[in-house]
Amino acid sequence: MLSVLIPVYNYDVLELISDINKQCIAEKLIFEIIIIEDGSSRLFNNSEINSIVNARYEILKKNVGRSKI
Repeated sequence: MLSVLIPVYNYDVLELISDINKQCIAEKLIFEIIIIEDGSSRLFNNSEINSIVNARYEILKKNVGRSKI
C-alpha cells in the first residue's frame, strides 16, 4: 500500500490531490492520500477532497508544524 501524506498550510491542494489520485488509479495501486490542514486561516475548497476516492482531509485547529504532523 502506498500512503501519500501531505501537510497543508494556507494552500489550495484540490487540483494536486485530484491529479495524484488519477495517477495512482491509472497505475492500479492500492493507496491512500491523507491531507492535514495545519491550523490554516484560509481553507479554500480543500474540504471537497473528502469526496475523492481514497483521500482523507483533516483540519487541525492549532498550527503544530510539518514535522509534528
